[in-house]
Amino acid sequence: MPSLFGSHIVVTGGTYLQFINDSKGGWDRLVEAASPAAFHNSGDRHVPPKCHPNTRVAVLKKIMDWIHGLDPAMQKALIMWLYGPAGAGKSAIAQSIAELCYEEGILIASYFFSRFDSTRNHPRSLIATIAYQASLCIPNIRERIKAAIDHDPLVFDRSLSVQMLTLVIQPLQDYIGSHTPAPARVIIIDGLDECEDREGQVDILATISKALEQHRLPFIFLIASRPEHDIRTAFGYGYLKDIAMSVPLDDEYRPSDDIRLFLQDSFTQIKETHPCRADIPATWPDVEILESLVKKSSGQFIYASTVIKFVKSSRHRPPQRLEIVLGLRPAQRDMPFAELDALYMHIFSSVEDPEAVLQILAYEFLTSQEIYHYGVDLDLFSLFPEDVVELFCDLTSLVSVTVHNYDVELDIFHASLEDFLLDQSRSQQFWIDSKIWHAKFAHLYIHYMKDTPYSLINYLALPTLLSHFENATATPDLLEDLRQISIWSIYQDPIDQVYFPKFLDSIAKVGFEDWLELYSHQLHLFDQYAQRVMKQMYCCRNLTALVAVFNLGGDMKQWDEGAPVLFRLHKRYGNLYKFFFNDTTSPYDTYEEFIGEFLGDSTRCGTYRLTGRRDEEPNYSPIADPLPPTDSQHTKSNNTLFGGGNGIAHIYYRSHVQLPFALHFVVSHLCYGKRIGRKS
Repeated sequence: MPSLFGSHIVVTGGTYLQFINDSKGGWDRLVEAASPAAFHNSGDRHVPPKCHPNTRVAVLKKIMDWIHGLDPAMQKALIMWLYGPAGAGKSAIAQSIAELCYEEGILIASYFFSRFDSTRNHPRSLIATIAYQASLCIPNIRERIKAAIDHDPLVFDRSLSVQMLTLVIQPLQDYIGSHTPAPARVIIIDGLDECEDREGQVDILATISKALEQHRLPFIFLIASRPEHDIRTAFGYGYLKDIAMSVPLDDEYRPSDDIRLFLQDSFTQIKETHPCRADIPATWPDVEILESLVKKSSGQFIYASTVIKFVKSSRHRPPQRLEIVLGLRPAQRDMPFAELDALYMHIFSSVEDPEAVLQILAYEFLTSQEIYHYGVDLDLFSLFPEDVVELFCDLTSLVSVTVHNYDVELDIFHASLEDFLLDQSRSQQFWIDSKIWHAKFAHLYIHYMKDTPYSLINYLALPTLLSHFENATATPDLLEDLRQISIWSIYQDPIDQVYFPKFLDSIAKVGFEDWLELYSHQLHLFDQYAQRVMKQMYCCRNLTALVAVFNLGGDMKQWDEGAPVLFRLHKRYGNLYKFFFNDTTSPYDTYEEFIGEFLGDSTRCGTYRLTGRRDEEPNYSPIADPLPPTDSQHTKSNNTLFGGGNGIAHIYYRSHVQLPFALHFVVSHLCYGKRIGRKS
């Protein structure tokens, strides 16, 4: 029960009223509203991250030169925005700068946001925390701050702009008006992106900008964050753009060298101080392992620091823990990348359309590098470049999107991101199931190529389709595709047709229960198509003979005279462009064998069956019937007419088997502007 002493009691009629006098003053209210956990030297932060000795030397010097006003190019900047990918080491740099400024007596205040701490993952305590620390640095403003709070006890519920004016700017008016050089002049705000209120992030920047522009606040601000969309946009607009200088943590500062030094020193410390140090080889870890860790870090310190925290556990053997990190030994209970995974989960949770983003990332990770070298096939996803930029606007701390005309290129900042997304135990709802996504991409490519005019199709589409199909799992969509669509019919380019046999072989690998039926069905569709082409191939005697002559003659000068004729014939018989081979080896050798099997099996090729081998005299099939008749006179004179061989019949045989080679050699060179035996 509250005491009656110190209370105001009023009796009106039969009503008894008691007003309790709240003795809580302005200073107590300020202490309650502030977040001490956000201080750079807060005990709640345990061992805060800071730069390893002899690392980050260049960027630390750049920031301190700006603070001391030593760099003329940076003297006009009132705000320095230090930004970089997630885990790049921004907080460690901010912590190191805060400690240096604190030791020099030039730190006004610091505020370190953290999404894990409910007292500092929002903007509500920011101004109170700055005002509290400022009153310690500049004692004569303390009474002014207390008076302002006593006058308006609800000031902490007002806008950030009003709080800044009431608790910082107005108490500093005499200080500002005196024009006395201020030794203490730096305010550090770290992890602005970890403020969970996105509008609050922008409000903080607007409040600081207004204070500097309208009230000439005599401080400078170091703000560190990931380059999230809203923050990046705010820094690129209005007065903030004019007074802020951006410092990206990129390869200019050679982060890989710093990471290598950190790892070397950390492993040395483990070997010297760990309880199991007697069992650790002096050469551990190997140079190759060290370099693989540097490479996997991708210039971001969080990967390397996470590895060291896991490996140096005093309750475990470091070499075995490192083997877990490298995937050489299964993890039992402790997950080596728990801290890194939490960061990834947090960032992906903010994505508006995770399914669309994961689709593009899956394409990035699962498409072979030889193919993906040319970027994302936007036609496949029915996307425009600006769509991709918008989809990834919440992932700018992990992925950079670059647009080149109509092409899009992704730059993944963390090599470990792929490991995270492809591991279900780590990424959970964001898991990329590689076999399922391979199947999705194969399905998309089949329909994309079936429905798109050949002239508009990316020439890498066929090998990409094959790459995804042979790594896919059986899905209802793929099953329906193989039953309803002739895969051969989408192989519209002769160069791509060589991949068809490999596609057939992959049907068995995908895991369909009735794979043999599907294989036979697709092979039958090919045979039907091949018979139609073969029929047209041998309907012109001149074409057959001319190809045979060119193919067997050996004198490239003949191409100059004969190629135009053959080209005119080709234009007349357009389908002869099927079955062409390139003049190289694998995978063309496989395709040659595939065509040979077709020609040698009468159940498949019908009347076009050809028996015998190239090194033997052939046994003729009915294919010889439509060709010019063979007589002994022509056979006897063959050596002089064609420079060797076993007669006209043998020419027919070789033209039959090698016709595709000759046609391809002539037509492809003519069509694509390549020289055919001509001197330059």
